Amino acid sequence: MKDPVSGPSPAKRWLSAIVVLLFVLVLTVWYVAPPSKPKQEQQARPAPRSTEWAPEPTGPAVPVDLPKTPMTNVPDQKQ
Repeated sequence: MKDPVSGPSPAKRWLSAIVVLLFVLVLTVWYVAPPSKPKQEQQARPAPRSTEWAPEPTGPAVPVDLPKTPMTNVPDQKQ
């Protein structure tokens, strides 16, 4: 007579244990060494300067005369 409350066969137990171990191994590898992003290639030559804001001056420099006044501190204004 067969036992009516028997568990799974030993082969199924081994198979389920191996599947669980493989799953844990895959998760461990995934978290320790996640798949890397594709590397971006560096540009072969530097990009040219942008002239979007202002063109480079081509004419002669403009002379600038700055005033020769001594610096003075502003007094504190206490209210």
